[in-house]
Amino acid sequence: MGNRIAIVASYLHPIRQKHLLDWYEDLTKINNQVKLFIGSRNEDLPSIDNYKINSLKEKVTYVILNLVTLRWFSKTQKVQPLIDYKPKIIHLLTSNAFENILPLLETKNIALVVSFRGFDINVFPHKSVINKRVIQQIFLKAHILHFVSEDLKNTAIRLGADPQKCVVIKRSLRINELFTSSRAKKTNTIPTILSVGRLVWEKGYLYGLETMSILKNKGYKFKYFIVGTGHDYDLLQFHIRRL
Repeated sequence: MGNRIAIVASYLHPIRQKHLLDWYEDLTKINNQVKLFIGSRNEDLPSIDNYKINSLKEKVTYVILNLVTLRWFSKTQKVQPLIDYKPKIIHLLTSNAFENILPLLETKNIALVVSFRGFDINVFPHKSVINKRVIQQIFLKAHILHFVSEDLKNTAIRLGADPQKCVVIKRSLRINELFTSSRAKKTNTIPTILSVGRLVWEKGYLYGLETMSILKNKGYKFKYFIVGTGHDYDLLQFHIRRL
């Protein structure tokens, strides 16, 4: 029997982050000592455990339970499902869940793995001095720091991450579900460039549009598609017309 692994995220969107759910499903097929915990109950993810209080309903429930049992709500109770699971390894899929599990890390001998994506490294630490300290505390506490690109890893090292802890594993997809043999044989005479993601400034779509404008002005033929939803839709439409 191997070590129990608790995979923790503050929130997972069943559609936008389906790749992470697929990854978890694949992992459980080869390791039955793995369990996924998210920050708040989600009816679309019934098989995944709640590990802390995100919603008002959950908070009221905990307060009532404390009154009935004459106990005061504590930080440790927030992670009670994790404590009961008794993991030897915690893997944070989202670094913003770190502060919620910190009480558990300080009282138990648990190895910590943390995954970082663009916002975690390129935006969050630069919002305030406190945020930067939180990220550096994660760097210190974690045994392994996982990044989805070399650039994010190098940025983290400049922020103080130990290079010996850093590992790059790029995001993957189940390509057998995406491509059929008939599609694979089809060829395009004009290159197609595709950007997929939430329509927010952090995704860098404006840089993409400026780059496409340079290619267009140099006479290159191509098609560029942006796929996504978000509050920057009108802004991007304006810059598409401008360019």
